[in-house]
Amino acid sequence: MVILCAGRDHRFSLDDAYCAGRLASVALGGVRRRQGLNDAGLATLHLVRRYGERWERPLLSSRAGRELSTIGFKHDVLDCARADAYPVLALFHERRVTAAST
Repeated sequence: MVILCAGRDHRFSLDDAYCAGRLASVALGGVRRRQGLNDAGLATLHLVRRYGERWERPLLSSRAGRELSTIGFKHDVLDCARADAYPVLALFHERRVTAAST
């Protein structure tokens, strides 16, 4: 499995890394397996351990979250911080993004 972070301006992004860590944690079944993970993967899992289920903390404290809050979009960031709020899974296959059928 590969999880790619977009980052921002070719730099590390806290919100991006935390979300990648959440994905990795779920993919690993929540167990503390480290075999096969690179340093970036380990760091994302450490972020998840640090912030736990409190998505709003890393999202609001990130550069992007602070900037969005400043221009009036704090509630949008908080909405994004609601885990599993929408029953949709996006699939990327053959260069197309579609919704998974339930």
